Amino acid sequence: RVKREIATFEITGPNTGGKTVLLKTLGLAGICARTGFPFPGEEGQNVPFFDSFFVDVGDSQSIESHLSSFSGHIERFKTILARVTPRSLVLLDELNSATDPTEGAALGRAFLETVMARGALIVGTTHDPQLKALALNDDRILNASMEFDESSKSPSYRILFGVPGRSRALETAERLGIPSEVLD
Repeated sequence: RVKREIATFEITGPNTGGKTVLLKTLGLAGICARTGFPFPGEEGQNVPFFDSFFVDVGDSQSIESHLSSFSGHIERFKTILARVTPRSLVLLDELNSATDPTEGAALGRAFLETVMARGALIVGTTHDPQLKALALNDDRILNASMEFDESSKSPSYRILFGVPGRSRALETAERLGIPSEVLD
C-alpha cells in the first residue's frame, strides 16, 4: 500500500535482484487499475488511479537517431517533464547511469525534485550512493531494497522498505561465472 505523502520510492539492492521486474510489475498493476482489468495478487490491493504513465527502462541508444545511452535517457526525461501531471506514475530504471557519476547524481536529483514538485509518484532504481542518500534528508523519498540472502549469496526477490541496499556487483559476478583471479 502506498502512502501518498511519499513522492518517490528509490529501490536499490543487488544486481539481478528483481528491481526492473518490480518496476514493470508496478506499471502493469497501474495499467490494470486504469483499465478495470483485475490484477492477480492478494486481496485488498490498493492501486492508485493514474492518468498517465512514463517509463525510462532499458537503453534506447541509436546510431540512426544520434542517441547515446545517456542522451536516450535525456530524451525520455524531456518527455516526462513536458507531460507529467500530479496523477502520473513515473518509472525510472537505473537512474544516473551512462554518465559521470557526480554530474549524473546532480542531474538525477534535480530531475526527481522537479517531478516530485509537480505531484507525480516516482518509483526508480539506482545503484548511486548519492541518490540513495537523498532519503536521509527528504521525507518525500523512501528507500527500499531488494533483499539479498547472505547464506546462498543470491537475491531473494523480496522488497524491504526503509533500507537502502548494496549492488553486490562482486557476488553477482562470481555467481555468474567471472573467474576468481578477476574478482581477487
